Amino acid sequence: MRKASSVQCVLLECADIAAMLGVSKQTVRRMRDSARMPASFRLSSRQKEKWRRADIESWLATLGETDAAREGE
Repeated sequence: MRKASSVQCVLLECADIAAMLGVSKQTVRRMRDSARMPASFRLSSRQKEKWRRADIESWLATLGETDAAREGE
């Protein structure tokens, strides 16, 4: 019998992302509404929306690559 892998998915809330970016929660919501960031989801209708940390980190890395490319122009 194989052991189940213990892969954990860290979830972030709007306030967490706002703190990471140094912006307000409203700015995060605007970015979400305009599809300028990864999509959020809810585990149930009563819970706050969440984002996967890996998705946010990947998105931020992509933004950094874009900024670096612009500086090289």
